[in-house]
Amino acid sequence: MAMTVASSTKLATGESVVSARIVIFAVLGCNIAWGVVDGIVYIFSNMLERGRLSKFVSYAKSNSPEKVVTILENEIENTIFKSLNHEEKKQISTDFLKSISKVTPQKAHITREDMFGSLAIFVLVFTSGFVAVVPFFFLPNNVYLALKLSNIISIILLFNVGYQWAKYTDRNKIKTGAAMVLIGFFIATVTTLLGG
Repeated sequence: MAMTVASSTKLATGESVVSARIVIFAVLGCNIAWGVVDGIVYIFSNMLERGRLSKFVSYAKSNSPEKVVTILENEIENTIFKSLNHEEKKQISTDFLKSISKVTPQKAHITREDMFGSLAIFVLVFTSGFVAVVPFFFLPNNVYLALKLSNIISIILLFNVGYQWAKYTDRNKIKTGAAMVLIGFFIATVTTLLGG
């Protein structure tokens, strides 16, 4: 995101030479906006999931166990339990149904944990983009060089994200890091060409 904004600022202003100050404000403004958006999406995603679970508890209490067990079996189909056979899935679903019967459905609301999580996401989004704008603070009179350094920093960050992600997905770390860089280039190119 920061790489795209920094690269497209020149196009947006229509100036042949863009000041470091314009780039800094553009990138920081974009980081703040996306940090807020991502934080709000996090809160509403959590509320949606709690609402879905609450609705399911209500449904489970008002329908036959056979119906509920069938739904539970479908729910666990795309999880780690998918490797279990039918009887094992049925047993898990039955046990889960017994636990649900003790739960009281609650209306979905915003929790304190949602707010702290949202704040953490805002800080993460803002700081990850802020790193890419640091060269503009140190090279205010050479925006071209600052932009190149900013892009290099962004590429390193993208590679690192892919490398770390590969650890959790049992993929080749180098190839995944390189793929993340290519995806980043593609997104930055498309958004820059579209004036984003």
